[in-house]
Amino acid sequence: MKRFLWLLMSCGLVAAVIAIGMADIDTGPRPEIRVVQIVSHDAEQNYLLEVVNPGSRDLEYWGYGAENPMYQMESYEAASGEWKDAMMGWCGMGAAPQRLAAHSSQRFEVSVRDAPSRVGLLLLPPSYQRGRVFQFDWLPFSIRESVVAWQNGRLDERTKKRMVWSEKLEPLPPVTTMLTTQVTEKSGMGGMP
Repeated sequence: MKRFLWLLMSCGLVAAVIAIGMADIDTGPRPEIRVVQIVSHDAEQNYLLEVVNPGSRDLEYWGYGAENPMYQMESYEAASGEWKDAMMGWCGMGAAPQRLAAHSSQRFEVSVRDAPSRVGLLLLPPSYQRGRVFQFDWLPFSIRESVVAWQNGRLDERTKKRMVWSEKLEPLPPVTTMLTTQVTEKSGMGGMP
């Protein structure tokens, strides 16, 4: 009976900590991603987007610097009317948490070429640490592995709901350079009058 009571109290404590941790993710005004403008570089055009944190708490996203977030991109399939994953993913080498201060914004560029797309960014409180929320060192290894996998899966489902998406972005064609030829008339060469 004591073991059962101990196990029940442990489970209750874990559930309470999960609830408190998830409540931290779900509070405050919702961040957004806005289109600022279309910018041209050499022969390509990109969308300049801005992620805005209107809340009173700092948020974090993963990236290769503040202007290079690890965003997700989905393409819109008109036939099915659904958004489908359009990226292979990021390798993560050299990525680190990037802080987005309260009441601030950060700009970054994306390229949209083939189909209407949207860009998403996962913004979480700095206190959120996937896989480290709870330590289960007291459990036997065979059980601990399953519990941590379950915990991460449940937390991932909830955090995916915190993904912030841009509006639908239409594909941008490459920049075309128009070559203009200037014909000059030289005197005495029989040019047109």
